[in-house]
Amino acid sequence: MIKHRNLFVGGLVLSALALAACKQPATTPAAGEEAAPAAVPAFSVNAPISSDAIDLSYTVVSGPTYDKANDAASYTIEVQNNGKDTLASAGTHPVNIGLVILGKDGTMNTPPAALEFQRYPLPAPLAKGEKVQLPISFPVAATLGGTAQVDGVQEGVAWFSSYGQPTLRLDTFTRCGDKQESLCGNNGEAVPAAP
Repeated sequence: MIKHRNLFVGGLVLSALALAACKQPATTPAAGEEAAPAAVPAFSVNAPISSDAIDLSYTVVSGPTYDKANDAASYTIEVQNNGKDTLASAGTHPVNIGLVILGKDGTMNTPPAALEFQRYPLPAPLAKGEKVQLPISFPVAATLGGTAQVDGVQEGVAWFSSYGQPTLRLDTFTRCGDKQESLCGNNGEAVPAAP
């Protein structure tokens, strides 16, 4: 009886090994093909972030350039999260990068001031210490004589500058002379054409 039980158990083990060997091998992409991206869990911001957990910094990487056909200015800025919380442009209270236009006196009190001018979502969640390059482009006609300023915003909660966080002032644009399809920056020189 013991001999038959050992044979039976041995047969089960061999069967299990045989079945394991019959599994399909993991597929690898053929030459020139890319592997399917791994599923990334969604991250969203659904509650107000504490003001002491927010700390963003901004740097101009390139720009401005001028797209004459669309009468638009473009920059690439770097956004770095130095705060405690992960930021994301998803959820009921998402974090976006906003572009505000300050008036001629550098405040929101004179034209062409516009607080709700443009929004740019973060391309992916931004954890503490991470940074991302963010292309921004905007129509210049409504900004002429004002100053474009980058500021973080948690939608439905607050602009980060209201917590004393730094902003990034870009340029004050004007037309070059009387040329309608032109753009000059702070230094009075024409803004380079977009590639």
